[in-house]
Amino acid sequence: MVTSLKESLWVELDELLKVIEAFLPANPQAAENDKLTKPVEKDLRDYFRTLEQAFPYSDVLAIFGPIVATQGGQTESRGSHKAEKPGSIPSPATIMEADPWDEPIGLLINAFSKQIQSRLTGRLLNIYLTGSAQMIEWGRTKTTDRPIFNEGPPMRQAFEYADARCARLVTQMDTETKNRLAKVVGDSIRDKEGIPNLARNIRNEFSDMTKYRSETIARTETADALEQSFMDRSHDIGVTGKRWITTDPCDVCMANGNLGTVPLDEAPYMDVWGGSIERPPAHPRCRCALAPVMLEEG
Repeated sequence: MVTSLKESLWVELDELLKVIEAFLPANPQAAENDKLTKPVEKDLRDYFRTLEQAFPYSDVLAIFGPIVATQGGQTESRGSHKAEKPGSIPSPATIMEADPWDEPIGLLINAFSKQIQSRLTGRLLNIYLTGSAQMIEWGRTKTTDRPIFNEGPPMRQAFEYADARCARLVTQMDTETKNRLAKVVGDSIRDKEGIPNLARNIRNEFSDMTKYRSETIARTETADALEQSFMDRSHDIGVTGKRWITTDPCDVCMANGNLGTVPLDEAPYMDVWGGSIERPPAHPRCRCALAPVMLEEG
Protein backbone atom coordinates (compact mmCIF):
# COMPACT_ATOMS: atom_id res chain seq x y z
CA MET A 1 0.00 0.00 0.00
CA VAL A 2 2.79 2.42 0.99
CA THR A 3 4.78 1.50 -2.13
CA SER A 4 1.73 2.08 -4.33
CA LEU A 5 1.17 5.49 -2.74
CA LYS A 6 4.80 6.47 -3.29
CA GLU A 7 4.62 5.40 -6.92
CA SER A 8 1.44 7.43 -7.39
CA LEU A 9 3.05 10.51 -5.85
CA TRP A 10 6.06 10.17 -8.15
CA VAL A 11 3.80 9.95 -11.18
CA GLU A 12 1.92 13.07 -10.08
CA LEU A 13 5.20 14.90 -9.45
CA ASP A 14 6.47 13.91 -12.89
CA GLU A 15 3.30 15.23 -14.50
CA LEU A 16 3.59 18.47 -12.54
CA LEU A 17 7.17 18.93 -13.69
CA LYS A 18 6.07 18.43 -17.31
CA VAL A 19 3.45 21.16 -16.87
CA ILE A 20 6.03 23.53 -15.40
CA GLU A 21 8.49 22.75 -18.21
CA ALA A 22 5.81 23.44 -20.82
CA PHE A 23 5.13 26.92 -19.43
CA LEU A 24 8.77 27.89 -18.90
CA PRO A 25 9.77 29.89 -22.03
CA ALA A 26 12.86 28.89 -24.05
CA ASN A 27 13.25 25.77 -21.91
CA PRO A 28 15.38 23.01 -23.54
CA GLN A 29 13.43 20.39 -21.57
CA ALA A 30 10.01 21.40 -22.91
CA ALA A 31 8.67 18.75 -25.29
CA GLU A 32 8.35 21.10 -28.26
CA ASN A 33 11.91 22.38 -27.75
CA ASP A 34 13.37 18.94 -27.21
CA LYS A 35 12.20 18.10 -30.74
CA LEU A 36 14.45 20.88 -32.05
CA THR A 37 17.46 18.79 -31.05
CA LYS A 38 16.68 15.96 -33.48
CA PRO A 39 17.45 17.75 -36.80
CA VAL A 40 20.73 19.03 -35.36
CA GLU A 41 21.66 15.55 -34.21
CA LYS A 42 20.79 14.09 -37.62
CA ASP A 43 22.98 16.64 -39.42
CA LEU A 44 25.88 15.80 -37.13
CA ARG A 45 25.36 12.06 -37.52
CA ASP A 46 25.39 12.47 -41.31
CA TYR A 47 28.53 14.61 -41.07
CA PHE A 48 30.53 12.12 -38.99
CA ARG A 49 29.21 9.21 -41.06
CA THR A 50 30.38 11.00 -44.21
CA LEU A 51 33.83 11.51 -42.69
CA GLU A 52 33.95 7.81 -41.82
CA GLN A 53 32.97 6.77 -45.34
CA ALA A 54 35.36 9.23 -46.99
CA PHE A 55 38.33 8.31 -44.81
CA PRO A 56 41.15 6.86 -46.97
CA TYR A 57 41.36 3.47 -45.28
CA SER A 58 43.12 1.99 -48.30
CA ASP A 59 45.92 4.50 -47.76
CA VAL A 60 46.29 3.94 -44.03
CA LEU A 61 49.65 2.22 -44.52
CA ALA A 62 51.01 5.10 -46.61
CA ILE A 63 49.65 7.74 -44.23
CA PHE A 64 50.48 6.21 -40.86
CA GLY A 65 53.06 3.55 -41.72
CA PRO A 66 56.07 5.81 -41.12
CA ILE A 67 54.71 6.65 -37.67
CA VAL A 68 53.43 3.23 -36.57
CA ALA A 69 56.47 1.43 -37.96
CA THR A 70 58.67 3.19 -35.41
CA GLN A 71 56.58 1.58 -32.61
CA GLY A 72 57.02 4.77 -30.65
CA GLY A 73 60.46 5.49 -31.96
CA GLN A 74 61.88 8.73 -33.28
CA THR A 75 59.66 10.75 -35.63
CA GLU A 76 60.47 13.75 -37.71
CA SER A 77 59.63 17.14 -36.29
CA ARG A 78 58.41 20.31 -37.98
CA GLY A 79 58.33 23.86 -36.76
CA SER A 80 58.48 24.13 -32.97
CA HIS A 81 57.82 20.43 -32.34
CA LYS A 82 60.87 18.50 -31.24
CA ALA A 83 61.61 14.94 -32.30
CA GLU A 84 60.35 12.26 -29.95
CA LYS A 85 62.97 10.30 -28.08
CA PRO A 86 63.39 6.66 -29.14
CA GLY A 87 61.01 4.45 -27.20
CA SER A 88 58.58 7.24 -26.36
CA ILE A 89 55.01 7.47 -27.64
CA PRO A 90 54.38 10.44 -29.95
CA SER A 91 51.98 12.97 -28.52
CA PRO A 92 48.78 13.86 -30.44
CA ALA A 93 50.31 17.25 -31.27
CA THR A 94 53.39 15.59 -32.79
CA ILE A 95 51.26 13.13 -34.75
CA MET A 96 49.02 15.92 -36.09
CA GLU A 97 52.06 17.85 -37.30
CA ALA A 98 53.73 14.88 -38.96
CA ASP A 99 54.06 14.97 -42.75
CA PRO A 100 52.02 11.77 -43.38
CA TRP A 101 49.14 13.16 -41.28
CA ASP A 102 48.90 16.80 -42.23
CA GLU A 103 47.68 16.76 -45.82
CA PRO A 104 45.18 13.88 -46.29
CA ILE A 105 43.55 14.09 -42.84
CA GLY A 106 43.48 17.87 -42.60
CA LEU A 107 42.14 18.23 -46.14
CA LEU A 108 39.49 15.55 -45.56
CA ILE A 109 38.08 17.30 -42.48
CA ASN A 110 38.29 20.77 -44.01
CA ALA A 111 36.45 19.58 -47.11
CA PHE A 112 33.26 18.97 -45.13
CA SER A 113 33.57 21.80 -42.61
CA LYS A 114 31.83 24.51 -44.62
CA GLN A 115 28.89 22.26 -45.46
CA ILE A 116 28.19 21.29 -41.85
CA GLN A 117 28.74 24.87 -40.69
CA SER A 118 26.10 26.11 -43.13
CA ARG A 119 23.58 23.47 -42.05
CA LEU A 120 24.14 24.03 -38.34
CA THR A 121 23.86 27.79 -38.74
CA GLY A 122 20.38 27.32 -40.20
CA ARG A 123 19.40 24.96 -37.37
CA LEU A 124 20.59 27.27 -34.60
CA LEU A 125 18.92 30.22 -36.29
CA ASN A 126 15.60 28.39 -36.14
CA ILE A 127 16.11 27.35 -32.51
CA TYR A 128 17.03 30.88 -31.46
CA LEU A 129 13.94 32.30 -33.17
CA THR A 130 11.74 29.65 -31.55
CA GLY A 131 13.04 30.59 -28.12
CA SER A 132 12.56 34.27 -28.93
CA ALA A 133 8.94 33.72 -29.95
CA GLN A 134 8.28 31.88 -26.68
CA MET A 135 9.81 34.69 -24.65
CA ILE A 136 7.82 37.36 -26.50
CA GLU A 137 4.60 35.40 -25.98
CA TRP A 138 5.42 35.02 -22.30
CA GLY A 139 6.03 38.77 -22.13
CA ARG A 140 2.62 39.54 -23.61
CA THR A 141 0.88 37.54 -20.90
CA LYS A 142 3.10 38.19 -17.88
CA THR A 143 4.32 41.76 -18.27
CA THR A 144 1.05 43.41 -19.21
CA ASP A 145 2.07 46.76 -17.75
CA ARG A 146 5.24 46.89 -19.85
CA PRO A 147 5.57 47.50 -23.61
CA ILE A 148 6.85 44.70 -25.82
CA PHE A 149 9.71 46.42 -27.61
CA ASN A 150 10.42 43.63 -30.07
CA GLU A 151 7.20 42.48 -31.71
CA GLY A 152 8.81 40.90 -34.77
CA PRO A 153 11.44 38.18 -35.19
CA PRO A 154 14.86 39.51 -34.05
CA MET A 155 16.50 38.38 -37.29
CA ARG A 156 19.72 40.39 -37.03
CA GLN A 157 20.55 39.14 -33.54
CA ALA A 158 19.57 35.64 -34.57
CA PHE A 159 21.86 35.64 -37.60
CA GLU A 160 24.75 37.17 -35.66
CA TYR A 161 24.40 34.62 -32.88
CA ALA A 162 24.03 31.58 -35.15
CA ASP A 163 26.84 32.61 -37.49
CA ALA A 164 29.36 33.31 -34.73
CA ARG A 165 28.38 30.31 -32.66
CA CYS A 166 28.64 27.84 -35.56
CA ALA A 167 31.94 29.23 -36.79
CA ARG A 168 33.41 28.64 -33.34
CA LEU A 169 31.67 25.28 -32.98
CA VAL A 170 32.92 23.84 -36.27
CA THR A 171 36.48 24.98 -35.50
CA GLN A 172 36.26 23.20 -32.14
CA MET A 173 34.75 20.11 -33.78
CA ASP A 174 37.54 19.94 -36.35
CA THR A 175 40.22 20.25 -33.67
CA GLU A 176 38.53 17.64 -31.47
CA THR A 177 38.17 15.24 -34.41
CA LYS A 178 41.87 15.58 -35.27
CA ASN A 179 42.82 15.12 -31.62
CA ARG A 180 40.68 12.00 -31.32
CA LEU A 181 42.17 10.44 -34.44
CA ALA A 182 45.68 11.37 -33.29
CA LYS A 183 45.01 9.68 -29.95
CA VAL A 184 43.86 6.53 -31.79
CA VAL A 185 47.18 6.49 -33.65
CA GLY A 186 49.12 7.09 -30.44
CA ASP A 187 47.25 4.32 -28.62
CA SER A 188 47.88 1.92 -31.50
CA ILE A 189 51.59 2.72 -31.32
CA ARG A 190 51.57 2.17 -27.55
CA ASP A 191 49.77 -1.15 -27.88
CA LYS A 192 51.85 -2.23 -30.91
CA GLU A 193 48.66 -3.11 -32.80
CA GLY A 194 49.92 -2.58 -36.34
CA ILE A 195 48.26 -1.09 -39.41
CA PRO A 196 45.25 -3.48 -39.82
CA ASN A 197 44.08 -2.88 -36.26
CA LEU A 198 44.70 0.85 -36.59
CA ALA A 199 42.21 1.03 -39.47
CA ARG A 200 39.66 -0.85 -37.35
CA ASN A 201 40.26 1.47 -34.40
CA ILE A 202 39.71 4.53 -36.60
CA ARG A 203 36.38 3.11 -37.78
CA ASN A 204 35.36 2.51 -34.16
CA GLU A 205 36.26 6.08 -33.24
CA PHE A 206 34.13 7.46 -36.06
CA SER A 207 31.28 5.21 -34.92
CA ASP A 208 31.44 6.75 -31.44
CA MET A 209 31.44 10.24 -32.95
CA THR A 210 28.40 9.40 -35.06
CA LYS A 211 26.39 8.18 -32.09
CA TYR A 212 27.30 9.70 -28.74
CA ARG A 213 29.19 12.80 -29.83
CA SER A 214 26.44 13.87 -32.24
CA GLU A 215 23.82 13.71 -29.50
CA THR A 216 26.04 15.56 -27.02
CA ILE A 217 26.74 18.43 -29.41
CA ALA A 218 23.11 18.64 -30.53
CA ARG A 219 21.73 18.84 -27.00
CA THR A 220 24.36 21.32 -25.86
CA GLU A 221 23.93 23.64 -28.84
CA THR A 222 20.13 23.54 -28.69
CA ALA A 223 20.28 24.55 -25.03
CA ASP A 224 22.76 27.31 -25.78
CA ALA A 225 20.63 28.84 -28.54
CA LEU A 226 17.47 28.74 -26.43
CA GLU A 227 19.15 30.27 -23.38
CA GLN A 228 20.77 33.01 -25.45
CA SER A 229 17.37 33.89 -26.90
CA PHE A 230 16.06 33.96 -23.31
CA MET A 231 18.67 36.55 -22.33
CA ASP A 232 18.23 38.72 -25.44
CA ARG A 233 14.44 38.81 -25.33
CA SER A 234 14.38 39.29 -21.56
CA HIS A 235 15.99 42.68 -22.09
CA ASP A 236 13.40 43.56 -24.75
CA ILE A 237 10.35 42.72 -22.66
CA GLY A 238 11.55 44.23 -19.41
CA VAL A 239 12.49 41.11 -17.42
CA THR A 240 14.76 42.16 -14.56
CA GLY A 241 15.67 38.87 -12.86
CA LYS A 242 16.32 35.21 -13.50
CA ARG A 243 16.46 31.92 -11.63
CA TRP A 244 18.49 28.82 -12.53
CA ILE A 245 16.12 25.86 -12.82
CA THR A 246 17.90 22.53 -12.43
CA THR A 247 17.09 19.23 -14.15
CA ASP A 248 19.07 16.13 -13.16
CA PRO A 249 21.79 18.48 -11.85
CA CYS A 250 25.46 17.87 -11.24
CA ASP A 251 27.10 19.52 -8.19
CA VAL A 252 27.93 22.65 -10.20
CA CYS A 253 24.38 23.08 -11.50
CA MET A 254 22.96 22.38 -8.04
CA ALA A 255 25.09 25.20 -6.65
CA ASN A 256 23.85 27.49 -9.44
CA GLY A 257 20.26 26.64 -8.63
CA ASN A 258 20.82 27.31 -4.94
CA LEU A 259 21.65 30.96 -5.70
CA GLY A 260 17.95 31.68 -6.07
CA THR A 261 16.76 34.79 -7.91
CA VAL A 262 19.46 37.12 -9.22
CA PRO A 263 19.43 40.27 -11.40
CA LEU A 264 19.23 39.53 -15.13
CA ASP A 265 22.56 41.11 -16.12
CA GLU A 266 24.65 39.46 -13.43
CA ALA A 267 26.85 36.41 -14.09
CA PRO A 268 27.01 34.69 -10.70
CA TYR A 269 26.88 31.14 -12.04
CA MET A 270 29.79 28.79 -12.64
CA ASP A 271 30.45 26.23 -15.35
CA VAL A 272 32.26 22.93 -14.79
CA TRP A 273 35.56 24.49 -15.90
CA GLY A 274 35.40 27.17 -13.18
CA GLY A 275 34.34 30.01 -15.47
CA SER A 276 31.74 32.66 -14.63
CA ILE A 277 28.57 32.44 -16.75
CA GLU A 278 25.24 34.25 -16.89
CA ARG A 279 23.12 31.35 -18.19
CA PRO A 280 23.07 27.60 -18.94
CA PRO A 281 24.47 25.37 -20.24
CA ALA A 282 27.16 24.87 -17.60
CA HIS A 283 28.58 21.78 -19.30
CA PRO A 284 27.95 19.49 -22.29
CA ARG A 285 24.47 17.91 -22.19
CA CYS A 286 23.39 20.32 -19.44
CA ARG A 287 19.60 20.14 -19.04
CA CYS A 288 19.11 23.25 -16.91
CA ALA A 289 17.20 26.39 -17.91
CA LEU A 290 16.47 29.91 -16.73
CA ALA A 291 13.13 31.15 -15.44
CA PRO A 292 12.23 34.83 -15.92
CA VAL A 293 11.59 36.81 -12.74
CA MET A 294 10.21 40.32 -12.31
CA LEU A 295 12.19 41.87 -9.45
CA GLU A 296 10.47 44.47 -7.34
CA GLU A 297 11.73 47.94 -8.14
CA GLY A 298 13.55 49.82 -5.44
